[in-house]
Amino acid sequence: MSIPDLPLQPVAPDALDASHPPCIVQAADGWLPPGGYDGCSQWALDNREALEQYARQIEEEGTAAEQLQRFLAEHPEMLTDTHGQI
Repeated sequence: MSIPDLPLQPVAPDALDASHPPCIVQAADGWLPPGGYDGCSQWALDNREALEQYARQIEEEGTAAEQLQRFLAEHPEMLTDTHGQI
């Protein structure tokens, strides 16, 4: 699994203040972030292309947990105690 080519934009420090939750904004075309969200923040809009690219990658390659399950199914010897502690 590779990291998307599009870097995510950092969150402004004031956006991390839990007393002020991120404002829900409306994209002109009604876009919502991948993953079943009911709304999106300005950060999600600013990172729309990277988020969509990452979602496509997950669809193609699976989540990290799915990838690990496939790897372990292909390498059952990794589940034995002969390789030391994990």
